[in-house]
Amino acid sequence: MNILNILALAFLLLSVVMLQPQLLIEAFNPVTTNLPIMVFSFVLLNEIKQGKL
Repeated sequence: MNILNILALAFLLLSVVMLQPQLLIEAFNPVTTNLPIMVFSFVLLNEIKQGKL
């Protein structure tokens, strides 16, 4: 499920880059909202893989 989350967020970010790049310089842009959630998903996948969760 986390992998699907990462892929969906990456797709949404790329969609914004392609369709409305002017949104990338505004406050609370897709980079500042999607990127931290993607990083958190990678951390969560790593923790699950190591058996800590």
